[in-house]
Amino acid sequence: MRVVTNDRFISSRAGMVRNAMTVGLVLMAVAAVAALQPRYIAYAYASLLVSFPLVNWGGRGAAKWVRSPRPDQVVAKALKSLDHSCQLFSYVLPAENVLLCPTGLVVLCVKTLEGAISCRGAKWRRRLRLPQLLAVLYDERLGNPSRQARKEAEKLRTFVAAHLPEVNATVTPLVVFTSPQVTLEVVEPTVPAMLVRDLKAHLRGTVGTLAGPDYKALASLFNEQVH
Repeated sequence: MRVVTNDRFISSRAGMVRNAMTVGLVLMAVAAVAALQPRYIAYAYASLLVSFPLVNWGGRGAAKWVRSPRPDQVVAKALKSLDHSCQLFSYVLPAENVLLCPTGLVVLCVKTLEGAISCRGAKWRRRLRLPQLLAVLYDERLGNPSRQARKEAEKLRTFVAAHLPEVNATVTPLVVFTSPQVTLEVVEPTVPAMLVRDLKAHLRGTVGTLAGPDYKALASLFNEQVH
């Protein structure tokens, strides 16, 4: 499998996350020092009000952009033995992670969350244990991965239709969890959801055919977005 990653975009986001964390932590230290002097208490509160959103945003972004391996790297490793005709595009297209194969297009909504997560139909729930409760302020939010995956798939359909209106390609959304510390229960999901270790088997069981000319046109269009 070929992997195409927008390294410049990832580096930019990682830099933003590091800067947010640095500024947030410095402001927290300033608040702690200012709080020791009653006349500076207003500055302490102001520093805290600014620092918490920065540290919160930085903490949430670190799992995606800074920590190694990144979620896109975990997915790429899990799929590395797929046929060479498959191409994984990460942060290149309107949808963050897109797999182009002769069987069609797959949009991967990748989640890094830990703990017990369940999906029944279109409803999602996360049950937090103590370690997750302590880190909840910095964790990625669960939200509704099914809805998020469908939205990303629709963005990709719109993009393809605008550039290649003659191409008839099925776009399939999937939800993928990358953490080894997640347990997943899925019952009749509206969008297929799975652990990353099960992704390759799921894809190999996919039935579909993308016409040769359509595949080449899509591959050419997607690779043009890298430059």
